[in-house]
Amino acid sequence: EPVSTLQGAADTAGAQEGAAEEKKPPVYTFINGGPGTGKKAVAESLAYETGRGYISVGDILREEMESDAEVAEAVNAGTSVTWKTVINLVKQQIQAQPECAAGCVVGGLPRTEEQYNSFVREIGPVDAVVFLTASEEVLQKNVSEKPEELRRADDAEDVLKVRLQTYGEEMAKVLGYLKEHGQGLEVSWEAAMETVLANVREVYNKQTGKQPDP
Repeated sequence: EPVSTLQGAADTAGAQEGAAEEKKPPVYTFINGGPGTGKKAVAESLAYETGRGYISVGDILREEMESDAEVAEAVNAGTSVTWKTVINLVKQQIQAQPECAAGCVVGGLPRTEEQYNSFVREIGPVDAVVFLTASEEVLQKNVSEKPEELRRADDAEDVLKVRLQTYGEEMAKVLGYLKEHGQGLEVSWEAAMETVLANVREVYNKQTGKQPDP
């Protein structure tokens, strides 16, 4: 057989192998934390650094409130929206964002063990879970000091108390579960943003096995 034909076949096989290596399955990262911990800023920064998209469960739900009375009732009361509703909305958002083709950083998940496992089964693998922590006093202060134009109905003092209680109860359970499986590292939000981002990057690299930049 002519050498050129063999070489062409080898080149084709090599190109196909290279394409297979380049087209990796999407991978997701979770950034979670209580109200007022700056999940959005941290998640957006990590998404940019890792070349992926970003979605906020909180933003998705607040947008859905306009057309879904049950979601509006839950959010306004500071309680949890049903997981079936949440995961369907998250799927739609991921599919709608081209930036999420390689996966994305998800702000606001997981709240429960069932949510984590369901996400992995129905959407894709999770490489790291980072929880932003702060004292309840700091969280209350951060929310209360929001500019008036940024305040939401669920930022009201009575609703915020319910949100903090609900979050605290859920996090104690899911964090314990994730730590048993090598995920769920915590980063204190009570520091300068530059320090928080550096610490998040460090624990992300630790969970994913990546070497830090020199």
